Amino acid sequence: MTGSKTTSPIFIIGAQRSGTTLLRLILNSSSKVAIPEEGDFFMPLMRKYRSNIEIEIKGKKLLRFIDYIKNNSQFKLWNLDADSYFEDVKMSSRISLHDLMFGLYKHYAKSQKKEIWGDKTPSFFRMIPVISELFPDAKFIHIVRDGRDLYLSWRNIDRTKSNISLVALEWKYKINKARKALESIDSERTFEVKYEDLVTDPINILQKVCSFLSLEYETNMSDFWKTSKTFIGTHHSELIFQPLTSSSINKWKNELSQNELRKFEAIAGSMLESNGYVLSENNPRNVFSHLNAIIQLSYGLPYRAVQVFLAALNYYTSAKLGFEIRSAEVGEQPPKATEN
Repeated sequence: MTGSKTTSPIFIIGAQRSGTTLLRLILNSSSKVAIPEEGDFFMPLMRKYRSNIEIEIKGKKLLRFIDYIKNNSQFKLWNLDADSYFEDVKMSSRISLHDLMFGLYKHYAKSQKKEIWGDKTPSFFRMIPVISELFPDAKFIHIVRDGRDLYLSWRNIDRTKSNISLVALEWKYKINKARKALESIDSERTFEVKYEDLVTDPINILQKVCSFLSLEYETNMSDFWKTSKTFIGTHHSELIFQPLTSSSINKWKNELSQNELRKFEAIAGSMLESNGYVLSENNPRNVFSHLNAIIQLSYGLPYRAVQVFLAALNYYTSAKLGFEIRSAEVGEQPPKATEN
């Protein structure tokens, strides 16, 4: 399938553990697209300038922002030698948030000898309107996964994610918020894909994704796993270093208890059904299911709210002062990218 030439940036949106990393690696295996590790460090800058994205950034503020980005642990995972880029930025007579972001992503694409840049940052679901304004030609791919399997995947790598009612609520909230934001954007710039479809019918789905992006589908995209280690550390699931498989679908049927299923489905059962996911059988949800879920939320929500607030405050303070910051989830570095 052949598409017309495009240079529109690509933003992959989706709740954590939905398959955003998988899709990033698949697109990176093409000859045109370069998507680095996550760019959470741009969050405080987008919040600061979302009411006026054209405002000029200069002087000490710009220098602090550069120090903040260079010292960020998530940016270090890009494995990008960006010193020359940052020196050029310092010499610029005028630079905006658009210029700063565009230049850095483009610099990464150049280091990979690619033409099109993209981003895969789950937390950016909150910033879709700002991103759309910053990059009016950007295209958004929203990936959705069965929340029960998402919970299992998250819990297996992070034992702090054991509050299934809270995960159900977050999953539901993130899908709703992303969809609502994407509805305000030209439909030609948005595309939604289900994780389950991607892993069970990859060629068909990838051809549709490429058509949406106006890219040519390349057969090696299905063999993305052969190049995964070029773009990501081995701390991730072993599945992204192997051929696509449907083994991660419906694991909840065997690995979640009846009590866990009742809690999840009490909170997000309607969202599951509206997305075509079948609810568990012979497991009636009643007033006790809802009560147990509410009890979990009564202590899970305040704890999560404090986590989100402290993380945002940490980012804001570090960006303002140019301090080093360590993101909550940092893995291993892939091989270092080199400039062209």
